[in-house]
Amino acid sequence: MGSFAPDQLGWGVYFDDGTEVTSTQHRIHSDGGTDLMGAKTPGYTYHFRVLIDEAGMSAGTLTTPNFEYNKNSAGWNVITTSSSVVKAVSTSNIVDGNNTTQRLGSGTFITTNAWQSDDGSLPSLTFVASEECEAICSIQLVKGDVADGDTVELRLSGLTSYGEACSITVSENDIISDDFSSGTLEAHWTEVDPIADCDPVSFEGASPDQWITFTIPSGSTHDTDTSTFEALHIIQTIGDVDFEVQTKFETVMDSTQWKSFGIVFLTTATVTYGQLVAFYNGTNVELHFDYDGTTQKSVELTGIPSAPFWLRLNRTGDTWASYYSLNGTDFIKVVSDWPGPSLTIEKIGLMAGNWNATPSSAPEHIAKMDYFWDNLTPMFVEDPAAGGPARRIMIIS
Repeated sequence: MGSFAPDQLGWGVYFDDGTEVTSTQHRIHSDGGTDLMGAKTPGYTYHFRVLIDEAGMSAGTLTTPNFEYNKNSAGWNVITTSSSVVKAVSTSNIVDGNNTTQRLGSGTFITTNAWQSDDGSLPSLTFVASEECEAICSIQLVKGDVADGDTVELRLSGLTSYGEACSITVSENDIISDDFSSGTLEAHWTEVDPIADCDPVSFEGASPDQWITFTIPSGSTHDTDTSTFEALHIIQTIGDVDFEVQTKFETVMDSTQWKSFGIVFLTTATVTYGQLVAFYNGTNVELHFDYDGTTQKSVELTGIPSAPFWLRLNRTGDTWASYYSLNGTDFIKVVSDWPGPSLTIEKIGLMAGNWNATPSSAPEHIAKMDYFWDNLTPMFVEDPAAGGPARRIMIIS
């Protein structure tokens, strides 16, 4: 029998849509290894879990360990609720001192010594020979303390060896998905009312299933088909990256002409904005992809589709593809992939507008959107059971 030798045998990163007790956390990584977890955005909460194995075949105590981080190999630092780079956060599903369930291991599991932490620290963990336990901490990357491309390693202190290392590559260019279930416009959004006559966006429904409502008044135009873009919109800042965004509309058109809604993006180029917009032309609904009010590609549907209705916009370099769906599963490409001009994208979001050749006759338009998400970030869960904003998780490379 050897000496006491606790080893980090495995790790996992999770997000949850409920509580630890009801086992609704969703596993992101199968089992440690040296794989990198890529594309992490500051401000999102993740649950970092480690599997500790007593590999020395001997009883012992791991005395008051702490969760730690190491940014760009500069050295290990204790994670606390006020630490830089990585901080511990308290969530409704992580309560300091609660026993966890077994998720990573398969050996003899120490139920009473498997701990959750909401402040980065743990009590002493006592092992008998060949036992396993798991420890979990709720963490966030701290915006302003990390930059795009930084590498952040995570571990539990005091172990003899770290057979399975955890490393995160930071990306601050990601689009922030939102299911609008919090009932407020989150800080990553900016509301823009170019004509300055719209009501502020509002929220309807009961948490967690809420949606955002755009109310466009009658009697003035809020045109999406002009070089000065007059539509009410919410926008978030992004990096100039490839993306695929998708949104679900809870309202579509009625028989009133020239109501519009869609996805909008802003650029720093001579072309100032682009959009994938839907509107009713008096007979059918049309979908247009355009820049600065000049249609590049379009398709005309038959009649008025019933709600809900989905739009998707993909950008890969300077090539664009746009889609719609009538059921949220089967997406129909509006046009074939189209090579556009070289654009530097800086913002993206949702919009709603109206129009009439006689502005005083422009119709009121109430548009409701259920979510806006980034399809390139997998395992987005809309309307999580515990409420709060929809949560994105990690891309595993």
